[in-house]
Amino acid sequence: MNKLFLIGNGFDLAHQMKTSYSDFLLGYINSAIRTWRDSNSNRFEDELITLEPNYIDQSEFVSLIEFKHAIALGNIKLSHQFPFFDNIMKNYVDSKWVDIEYAYFQELMKIYQYYEKHNVIHGKWLSQTNTCLDLIKQKLFQYLKTIPHTRKNEKITDNFLWEFNRINYSNVLFLVFNYTDTLKLYLSAIFDKEKYEIINIHGDLDHPNNPIIFGYGDEMNKYYDKIEDLNENEFLRNMKCLNPL
Repeated sequence: MNKLFLIGNGFDLAHQMKTSYSDFLLGYINSAIRTWRDSNSNRFEDELITLEPNYIDQSEFVSLIEFKHAIALGNIKLSHQFPFFDNIMKNYVDSKWVDIEYAYFQELMKIYQYYEKHNVIHGKWLSQTNTCLDLIKQKLFQYLKTIPHTRKNEKITDNFLWEFNRINYSNVLFLVFNYTDTLKLYLSAIFDKEKYEIINIHGDLDHPNNPIIFGYGDEMNKYYDKIEDLNENEFLRNMKCLNPL
């Protein structure tokens, strides 16, 4: 008998790994604060944002809510190099990874609607949006590489053991949507290597030949086919499909 497992971000979160969008963004902001303090400059600037704290002893933030309050109080000034990232940041507290990717697809739809109205592709808008998403992907990769390896979750171990003691599966496939290798904590203790296979749908942090994939594609949306039919490479640069296999 064969068995298929789907492994998503909840698996990493169950191991107390800070892999959510809010974790990434907070880590990115605090990294900017540390770089700014070490530089003896009056501001931090990179490809995505400019931060200008009003206090030379500005500490790191414990939450995105605290960061948002600091901006509202005028304790720190935030500006963005890309309108797309500005839009994402306005809703950062509630965002998850799929929301960022969906926001990207929504941006593509707006650019296509501009094309429908004016019969011309807004090349600068499209290129800047793609460049912004590529930069976010780079920052994400850098952040995820800093997350320490975790320990096994005993409840998950027990669940795996119960399942595989109950039925002797001949082949097991793990379809992994995460970028991390947390699943490997369990495999050597439970399976013979020839009995399981792992497919990292969205790429693997530790394997350059399978780089992380960050984008969006809703094949059920009417604009998906319209965008695809344009045959414009820049439109398709960060598009994903629902059926990658």
